[in-house]
Amino acid sequence: MDAIVVSDFFPWDADSEILAPTTQIAAANIPANWDTEAEAFELMSFTIKDLGTSDAKATTVKKLHFEPTTGNTAQWSKNIQHLKLSNGVDIPISSFTILDTEIELFLEEGTLVIPDGTSMELTLSMVLNSSNVVDGEILGMKINAIEHACEAFTSTSIFTSDFGIDISSNQFIIDVQTFRLNYVSTPLEVPVNYPFSIQISATDENGNIDKDADFTVSLQVKTGGGNLSSASSLSRNLVNGQLEWNDLLYDQEGEFTIAINTDGLTESVSNTILSTNYYLYVNNDFTSDQLNEWFNTDDWIWTNDGAIQDYSLKHNLTNVSGASYTS
Repeated sequence: MDAIVVSDFFPWDADSEILAPTTQIAAANIPANWDTEAEAFELMSFTIKDLGTSDAKATTVKKLHFEPTTGNTAQWSKNIQHLKLSNGVDIPISSFTILDTEIELFLEEGTLVIPDGTSMELTLSMVLNSSNVVDGEILGMKINAIEHACEAFTSTSIFTSDFGIDISSNQFIIDVQTFRLNYVSTPLEVPVNYPFSIQISATDENGNIDKDADFTVSLQVKTGGGNLSSASSLSRNLVNGQLEWNDLLYDQEGEFTIAINTDGLTESVSNTILSTNYYLYVNNDFTSDQLNEWFNTDDWIWTNDGAIQDYSLKHNLTNVSGASYTS
């Protein structure tokens, strides 16, 4: 019986390469609001070369694989929405996957063909996500020289296992520019002359925070007859695009709104806030020992021991050892 020989012989050339382009796309700052296909920005160019060694066949690309450069800091899955491939005209991409550790483009057979003995320069472009984009993050990607994971259809010439050198992009910095001032948190109700907090941030039109923003913003009453004050000043500078007041006081009962102002931006107005004296009524009862209209107070005493403010009510728990609890 004749022996059966198993061979991994491949009949076509296996030496097609991906090389650096003539000129790589220059590094740049990328506006974070470039979030439509019409605003796709070029990130990286590379050249695919069919050496035309012996098979007289083209190289038909099936998959392209990209990984982050060492300078990349951006989470790709969080920041990148869409990808485009072009050789001067758009090349249809069948599908793509975007992970933080890799991007892969898949192409239908016949979509990207490099004729035998020729080369083609290609450019990868991307579109940023509308939201959750991080200001100052760096985008950079490469095609590995070895273990590159790029594939061609096996009915054509295929890629060599080693491209010689990594093909790397330059670095692109995501740049969020302030479009408005947003309220991150505001209360619905506050006691008269009792400290309350608000938090604001400088964002683009998609709500992404401009971490470089450090300009001065000012608070003032927009509607309402009372006065707004702050021990730390009503005019303060943003830090990393954000700012919180936790010592605001409003001195009158009733509804009011707060406006944030800064040069060059449209005024931002808060939700309606209700200022009430409920806390003062209760606190006055506690501090003056006037509990005539309170019920079930037999187990409570009026004291300044561990009081919330000057005086408070302490509950004498029955059948419990240790300290009683202050209201």
